[in-house]
Amino acid sequence: MSGYTVGMTKPVIPPDIEAGCEEVRQALNRLDHNAANVKSGALVKAHPESFAAWACRGAVLYELGKLADAKAAYVRALKLAEEFFRGRLPARLRWSETTERHVLRAIHGAGCVAYRQGDVSSAQKFFEEEVRLNPADEQGAKYMLRDIKAGRAWNALGKANAA
Repeated sequence: MSGYTVGMTKPVIPPDIEAGCEEVRQALNRLDHNAANVKSGALVKAHPESFAAWACRGAVLYELGKLADAKAAYVRALKLAEEFFRGRLPARLRWSETTERHVLRAIHGAGCVAYRQGDVSSAQKFFEEEVRLNPADEQGAKYMLRDIKAGRAWNALGKANAA
């Protein structure tokens, strides 16, 4: 759990990691994939124990189309998150809590990678887990599940099409 502060009630991601993740998200929003790639690479190098950094790295790799690397980053993020939460994720995760939001992003990202790679069974498990942990579903996992259950395959534009 190094690099994190465990307060009286909840663990907190250090401000430098949170700021780095925000810079990565802003670069992705600007479609500046090079800047996002450089920043996320530096972030995981500086903070290899941070699930937040690995979740951000996974998002960049996904956007770059490096699906195997994105999958590995998300798997690492989820493993580190479980360690961070002392062996297992909480029964509920809230989007309003930045620490928990990074976990939700990693779960959703892993589901998107699996779906895009054609591993529908794994994708469904990730999205079902996401909805179970976060019933408010701010990322739209229920829509991904709807497409999976309808037999729609992932297409290159990031939307499901009829198979």
